[in-house]
Amino acid sequence: MRISRVLGRFAATGAALACGLVALTPTASADDSVLEQPAYDALRIQELRDRGVDGTGVTIAVLESGVDTTVPELRDGQIEVKAPGCPFTSAPASVEHGTMVTSILKAPGWGLAPKAKVVVYRDPRRGDTEPTCDPEDLTAEALTNVVARAVDDGADIINMSYGGWDVTYEHLFDYAIRHGVIVVIGAGNDASRIPAIDIASRNGIVVVTSMSPITREFSDFSSFGKSVTVTAPGEDLRCRSYDANGAMTVVKEGCRGTSYAAPYVVGALALAKQAHPQATGNQLMQSLIKTAAKDPSGWDEHFGWGLVNIRGMLDDDPSKYPDENPFLDRDPDVAPNAQSRAVYDAGLVSPHWAALGKDYVYRGGDSLIADTYSDRVAMGTSPAFHTKRPAGAPVDGKLGYQD
Repeated sequence: MRISRVLGRFAATGAALACGLVALTPTASADDSVLEQPAYDALRIQELRDRGVDGTGVTIAVLESGVDTTVPELRDGQIEVKAPGCPFTSAPASVEHGTMVTSILKAPGWGLAPKAKVVVYRDPRRGDTEPTCDPEDLTAEALTNVVARAVDDGADIINMSYGGWDVTYEHLFDYAIRHGVIVVIGAGNDASRIPAIDIASRNGIVVVTSMSPITREFSDFSSFGKSVTVTAPGEDLRCRSYDANGAMTVVKEGCRGTSYAAPYVVGALALAKQAHPQATGNQLMQSLIKTAAKDPSGWDEHFGWGLVNIRGMLDDDPSKYPDENPFLDRDPDVAPNAQSRAVYDAGLVSPHWAALGKDYVYRGGDSLIADTYSDRVAMGTSPAFHTKRPAGAPVDGKLGYQD
């Protein structure tokens, strides 16, 4: 069922938006660039170009299985691709997915942040790849370390256009959150409420649902729930696809998915970062929700705080907001929460599950962990072993407070 409520300020652009659309054949061979994108008018990207914002000086990490940087939309995009230690082969569908996500950011004609530095981290965790490495290497540890690597490499924003269900992801975003790096993820395409076990339910991150840039309605396939932050165009899009030989030579109409809504928000944050270089990631997330185009009913589990409002973020002054992650305590029953953060900050999470960033050190007392990760261990030095449990702190054996 399609949610019929539309966003008030965005609805006013409907007539102009409809007039700007051109009917195209459902599928066509592509000899040159994808020249138009319905969301271009919806987000008034030309106005952004006229203001001189293009993502210059901002670093975006894109976690994807694969991307074809030889397609016309990305050929001159100066995109860096980093391969994991575990080699694998991406399926054509994965390359299509990653190419579209990256194009939304970098396509010179309609990408939101064509001058941003984009680093694609090829992530073998995606389920639709064909790994050539040991399947045992494709663990939550691998994904967690990709996130940490992006943080250590200097990413300002991380785009994760996929999800998954895995309780071992409890500490997936701790490292990014501690370093003020924004993580943006699609809500999912299950047309249902986001499960608590899904990584899109995690605290501290930006979760994006999908809406149509043509009808301005909530996408009937989009997941929703209490972790939703904002919405962005994620259907009625035009994307590059693969031919019978697996080459990306086809232009396809009607592409959709919250995977494609997420990079529109990433691009918006990148432009805001360029306009306000002194703003922290936390302040930019505050600005994102304060300026979102919404109707009088306020936040809801479908649109979140509203449609991402790029012009509003450019005109806003993020420095007036506290340097605090506005989503950190969104749901106390979901990680990262106060208890899981305390365990992480105390150095008591095994490096197998914690992000192996350059400054994470295991400080617990497990000798097996010490033997396995000897270069990241300072046995028994956790402050939790030497302090009394603060009043109101959770009673957790992992913390080892001296009661």
